Amino acid sequence: MYGNPKEIAEQLFRACLWEQKFSGDAAYHAAYSVWSEILQHVSLSDARKIFLHFGKGPPKRYIKKHANAGILFRLSVMGRTSGGENIEKLARIIAAENEEFNRSLPDERKEERRQTNVASIAKHIRRLRDARRERVGTKISTGAKKKKSSVKGRPAGDRKR
Repeated sequence: MYGNPKEIAEQLFRACLWEQKFSGDAAYHAAYSVWSEILQHVSLSDARKIFLHFGKGPPKRYIKKHANAGILFRLSVMGRTSGGENIEKLARIIAAENEEFNRSLPDERKEERRQTNVASIAKHIRRLRDARRERVGTKISTGAKKKKSSVKGRPAGDRKR
């Protein structure tokens, strides 16, 4: 039953390769099988630590950028559904979500607490919104577009007939 771990891993990969009909999913399937087996013997946090040893997680700046994009998306959806951007209302919603998250954290993870001050969250949302406006611009289109010529060097509307 027990053997050399390297040989067992090779057998697992070959079995997954055969099961997945030689597609690219064999490695993923093998890793998932190992992950599932490890979870039966250790906690989720310990299993994550084991797997993180072999591969890095996403960088913090990526996580922060993704979270900020989510906040801007929620602000834009709120603006479309309620008739305008309401930063204070979104800040209150996020603060309530963060308070719930903070209450659910165990004592050993208290350093992961999130901001619950509504004024600070609103200030952060305003900064994100203003930075987006600087990048994208806030020009409102009138709907009238300038005609483009299909022939290089000719003015629009001037065609050979």
